[in-house]
Amino acid sequence: MSDGQTIDEENDQLKLDTVLRDWLRRAIATRRMKREDICAELKNRLRREISMNMLDTWTASTKQDWHIPADAVPALADILQDDTIQRQLLSAKQRHALKLGESAVGLYSLVKETLGKARELARRRPRKARGKRPRKP
Repeated sequence: MSDGQTIDEENDQLKLDTVLRDWLRRAIATRRMKREDICAELKNRLRREISMNMLDTWTASTKQDWHIPADAVPALADILQDDTIQRQLLSAKQRHALKLGESAVGLYSLVKETLGKARELARRRPRKARGKRPRKP
């Protein structure tokens, strides 16, 4: 534990580290991409050597001293087509804002679709003949 760090902070960091390692293992398995190909793609994007050993230490629960480099996170998310790791690194406030933004896009699409259908129905409806109303006696 570093100076000034509480036990709770250390536990939170350990939990986050475990979540990130679990995510990376699951994302690799889900994507069904060869680890060699992931390393090669990371090497291309980051312009530095990424070995199989490095990838293995990032996923190993026993290698707590080895962490995924911050600049590798967006590349990994893109390569593995899974942005879960980036979402885990957001604060609660940022995650909430992201959900609101995604909801707004969905709501906009729904309103746009509904208005289009309403306009189409209005065009199909026969118009009433316009004329003067009969006067009341």
